[in-house]
Amino acid sequence: MGSQIMPEIDQTICVQCGNCIAQCPSQALSLDQDGIHLDEVRCSYCGQCEIVCPTDAIALPYEIVLRKAQH
Repeated sequence: MGSQIMPEIDQTICVQCGNCIAQCPSQALSLDQDGIHLDEVRCSYCGQCEIVCPTDAIALPYEIVLRKAQH
């Protein structure tokens, strides 16, 4: 999956609430002093992180959403 476009995390608006970490079925997200980090190998591009983010700090690029809709 490393060749796919990854979900984007805007650390400047992330409030580090942890909602995305709790909802990620792949356990692909983690939090440290620098913010939320995404493990590209574990990410399944499901979009749950984007849905639960209260500040819209996480965005799945349109290309990922379109590919999932076609399957």
